[in-house]
Amino acid sequence: MVGIKQSDMLIIKCNIQNEMQCYVKMLVQKAMKRYEEEREVATYIKVRFDSHYQEYWQCIVGKHFDWTIMSERKAVIKNADMERTVQDDAVYVASAAMDKYDIEKDVAAYIKKEFDRKYTPNWHCIVGKHFGSYQTLYNLLENMIEHKAVIKNTNMSTKMQEDAIDVTSDALDKYELEMHIAEHVKKEFDIKYNPIWHCIVGRNFGRLAVKNFNFRSDNNYYCIV
Repeated sequence: MVGIKQSDMLIIKCNIQNEMQCYVKMLVQKAMKRYEEEREVATYIKVRFDSHYQEYWQCIVGKHFDWTIMSERKAVIKNADMERTVQDDAVYVASAAMDKYDIEKDVAAYIKKEFDRKYTPNWHCIVGKHFGSYQTLYNLLENMIEHKAVIKNTNMSTKMQEDAIDVTSDALDKYELEMHIAEHVKKEFDIKYNPIWHCIVGRNFGRLAVKNFNFRSDNNYYCIV
């Protein structure tokens, strides 16, 4: 990561080689002369770093955290079926959201709004520090404990609702780690209803406009399928 102050182009934090540092300074100077918008500056730097070093880089530009460039080893995209340009935008928008907001729900709302505007509705966004992934954009379960669940909202068939409750309850009985619970639910739904299903399990995450399947339990354990 590299932070660069605009006034004197001082590298204030760095874990890259000297040659890269010089290249960063040169690119930032050129970008700042050409563009006023932070996004355009970031795009200019990223495109040239990708080309020059034959790696997939991310670049974030902002007034409140100086200038930041990071390799994919620092900002890891664990799983995506988006085009690379959309992935870049996701990283940029998420970074901007986290710079503006502290509450996860507000971060999720900001990202959803930006993606709806740029790529047409309806996008869904989940933000959190504590959930086992197997990512999702689709059907929501707010999960149950002791085989007890209340369906709040769904457009699934009755049979699929019953299977969702049974499979998730079984996973909770068998596993303690959220990642293992998510993996079990995903695997069972792939078998029953054909691939590819996605699942997120966690206790604390902000969610926004995930509409199709909604469970509520007495505790704070959630499972999104």
